[in-house]
Amino acid sequence: MKKAAYISLAIIFFILTFLFKTLLEPLIVLFSIPFAVVGVILGHLFFGYNLQFLSVIGLCSHWHSCK
Repeated sequence: MKKAAYISLAIIFFILTFLFKTLLEPLIVLFSIPFAVVGVILGHLFFGYNLQFLSVIGLCSHWHSCK
């Protein structure tokens, strides 16, 4: 399972590199996803909110808009 995740990330990186024609922009796109997850978790902790269904829907929609 871990090997498949690495292979899929490599394929996504190569596709983004082909589309953007640079190496930096695909890295920015791929690294924005973990930072968004950390931001969502810290935001919920800071404001005292529980991680609810709609919060997860918003996180997933951001995740899929970055891909």
